[in-house]
Amino acid sequence: MRLQLLHVEECPNEVVALERVEAALSGLGRDDHVEQVLISTHDEARQWSFHGSPSLLVDGVDVFAGPDDQVALACRLYRTPHGPAGFPDLEQVSEALRRASS
Repeated sequence: MRLQLLHVEECPNEVVALERVEAALSGLGRDDHVEQVLISTHDEARQWSFHGSPSLLVDGVDVFAGPDDQVALACRLYRTPHGPAGFPDLEQVSEALRRASS
């Protein structure tokens, strides 16, 4: 799998996002590398179909994007079982990676 974590500069959720993706990979017995991609301009946001920071792409697909999500050079909120958060919880990330790898 090609994993890319897209983020804006000084994203407050970038570190926790990377930690959760790496923990989910470990739990799945995988050691894929996570490439971090800095999105700095609106043009880059459009080119990457960036829906906000941080965003996880698996093989070029944002695994948490909804059909109505807009391109945004901004922070992103996710729905989790515990309420809105800056990145999905570990189980949500694990499930997204399981689906993407099957």
